[in-house]
Amino acid sequence: MTGDAADRARWQHVKALLAQALELDDAAQRAFVDEVSAGDADLREDLVSLLAAARDDDLGLDRPPAGPAAPPVEDYVTLGPLGTALAARGRPRALLVDEIDKSDLDFANDLLNVIEEGEYHIPELGRLNLDVARVRTAEGGHAEISRGRLVADHFPFVVMTSNAEREFPAAFLRRCVRLDVLPPDRQQLERIVYSQLRGYKARFDFAAVDALIDQFVMAAASGDMSTDQLLNAIFLTVPLRGAQSAQPFDGDERDALVATLLRPISGTD
Repeated sequence: MTGDAADRARWQHVKALLAQALELDDAAQRAFVDEVSAGDADLREDLVSLLAAARDDDLGLDRPPAGPAAPPVEDYVTLGPLGTALAARGRPRALLVDEIDKSDLDFANDLLNVIEEGEYHIPELGRLNLDVARVRTAEGGHAEISRGRLVADHFPFVVMTSNAEREFPAAFLRRCVRLDVLPPDRQQLERIVYSQLRGYKARFDFAAVDALIDQFVMAAASGDMSTDQLLNAIFLTVPLRGAQSAQPFDGDERDALVATLLRPISGTD
C-alpha cells in the first residue's frame, strides 16, 4: 500500500471511530477513546483533537442533531506526578521517583531535560493553540496550561531511589546529590523490629525474636539481605503467647523455614 493510500485508509478509520464517539455521552466517549486508542498515541491525539473541533462543527461531518456536545479536549488530559509537581504554584513541590534504575533507558535523560528546562510540551493541547486550558492534576486538582506548554513556577525537589541495578549517564549524576543508605546495624534492626511489634509486646517471645535478629545479622554478613525478610521470619515462626496453636512447627520444620526466609538475596544457593 502506498503512503497516500495508507493515509486515506487511516483517515477513513479515524473518521469511523469519530462518528461512533460522537454518538456517546461524555463519560462513555472518554472511555471509548481510551479503549480504541490503547497503545496508539497518534490515534488518541487525533481523536481528542477532532472531538474538540467537532464540538464547534468545524468538520463538516454529519452529527446527530440532538447528540451531546463533545467535552473540551482538556477533559481528556490528566497530568502525572511530574506534571503535577511542575504545575505547583506558590512554592516548590516534592516529587518521589522510586527505583529509577527500573525505568526505561531514556527516562533519566528525559527527566533531566524537563527539570533543566522547567517545562514540557503537551501535544494534544499544543495542536489546539489554546490561550489557557484547564487540565486535571494527579491529585484531583486542576492546573492551567498556556498554548500547550506546562511551565514551572518553581523547580520541584526531586527524590530518587535506586537499587544500583544499572548505571546512569554522568551528566545526570552530576546534577544529583547522592546519598548511599547503608544496611541497618543490629541496633537499628532492633528498633525497626520492635516498632513493628509494639502492638504485641505482651504476647511475643522476645528471646526468640532476638535470636532471629542475630541469625539475620550473620546471614547479612555473607550476602545482601532485606529487612522485610527478618520481619517475615519473625511473624511466621515466632508464636504468640496465648494463641490456640502455640507452636505451629516442630523444631526441624521451623529451622528449615527460617533458613529459607533468611537466605541472602544475592546468594547462588
